Amino acid sequence: MAQTHVRIFCPNKHFNGARQGVAFRDGEALATPEQARHLVSSFGYECPELEEVDAEAADAEMAADEGRASLLAIEGIGDGRAEALIVAGIPNALTLAALTDDELAVVAPKVGVSAEQMKGWQAQADHE
Repeated sequence: MAQTHVRIFCPNKHFNGARQGVAFRDGEALATPEQARHLVSSFGYECPELEEVDAEAADAEMAADEGRASLLAIEGIGDGRAEALIVAGIPNALTLAALTDDELAVVAPKVGVSAEQMKGWQAQADHE
């Protein structure tokens, strides 16, 4: 689960006030990751938790990229259909391979192909 706020530290440990919409008390505050990134890069504030948030986001992005690549490796699935599969809740070839016939029948119209075409893709995904 992505964090919505991170703890950020002002260089002045006694600072009580606001900077860039973030309220500090005794040099500490909670900020969104975006606010924290700005304060760290622009004003030299410290935010140890930000590295964890960025790593989590990078991991999620990498998993999404790998999932898309696994779908694109299946013959007949181009960018548009890969995106349609992802939107339909099929983020990767492993998920596609695990669908039941009933699930294929529901997903196929969302992707704009026949259930038979989906079964062909599923057979390829099963061999990936």
